Amino acid sequence: MVSCSSSHRAESAGLKSARPISRVAGVRAQASTSHVQPLADPIVEAALTMLYPERRLLEREASAAYVEMARLVNLVPSCLLVFLGAWMGSGRSLHALILGQTWLMSAISGSIAVASCVLNDFFDYAVDVINEPNKPLPRGSVPLDGALLLSFCLYSAVLISACILEPPLLRFVIAFSAGATLLYTPLLKRMTGIKNISVAAVIALSPVAGALAAGAASAALATVAAPCAYLFCCILHREILMDINDTDGDRASGIPTLPVVLGRRAALGAAALLAAAALGISLRCALLGSGLSWLWALAPSLQPWMRSVSALAALANGCALLRAAGKIPGSGFDKGVVKAAIEGSMGPIGMGLLLTAMTA
Repeated sequence: MVSCSSSHRAESAGLKSARPISRVAGVRAQASTSHVQPLADPIVEAALTMLYPERRLLEREASAAYVEMARLVNLVPSCLLVFLGAWMGSGRSLHALILGQTWLMSAISGSIAVASCVLNDFFDYAVDVINEPNKPLPRGSVPLDGALLLSFCLYSAVLISACILEPPLLRFVIAFSAGATLLYTPLLKRMTGIKNISVAAVIALSPVAGALAAGAASAALATVAAPCAYLFCCILHREILMDINDTDGDRASGIPTLPVVLGRRAALGAAALLAAAALGISLRCALLGSGLSWLWALAPSLQPWMRSVSALAALANGCALLRAAGKIPGSGFDKGVVKAAIEGSMGPIGMGLLLTAMTA
């Protein structure tokens, strides 16, 4: 996760001591400090921005650091998972994608993702100094209190928004997800295996939340079970690989992750089993699922061909995950190889999830 320090670079020492605007001269000392503080007078603020280009640059750097720490790229998959669940839970109706509740749930899901990233960076500051010193907080681009305030505001917005959503089960899912991510670093992260399960569960519940937001009843919720199970196994697989890459820092910080407790090889074996389980779920949906029954009703002769193609696609995705994990032991658990397996897993996971959703 990304974090930044509160310090900003001082103004250039070569600036002249005299300025034509006396009001600006009175606040120059404040603008030249290591912290760029917002001023109460907008006229003075505008004058400083024009007279000191460095100030504008510092403000842009600070904003970029917050964006980096928030990992806004996570908003896309968080929102898409909600829309996927809404589509499936409504009987694969596109009308569910334009419902106000679906869009609000999508925003809530994205906010939880961003808030959890920021809060985890706040708590993981000491570990990231060892594991990832180039993140915003360890390198000193965003203040710790700024990260905490941003996370607090996002969680507050999530819980307030949840109050207007129906049914009550949806509010429970939101509360559980927010609570699990809130307690992740201070409590759950030091419980071996529990931390990985909690992350996978929160992400796997996103399609369920989408289905509930679209008004899915109990029978419709069953349609998202297979995709959620597939997503749970894949995310848990990926979380274990991330722990393998962070073994040194976690051991130094006393965090009992699976690689620290069982060893890297045993943890990698568990990750491989999860990838195999995900492959099994995807293959079952491809061979036995009824998601494409509408197509077979129009052209029954297509059923065996479509099932075969779906099964081959599922097999290719599953083998991609297993193949990437299989390269890790031969490299001596090289960080670069593990990182490549982690980053390369998102494509196969996304394609496999979409295939499972279509065929389940």
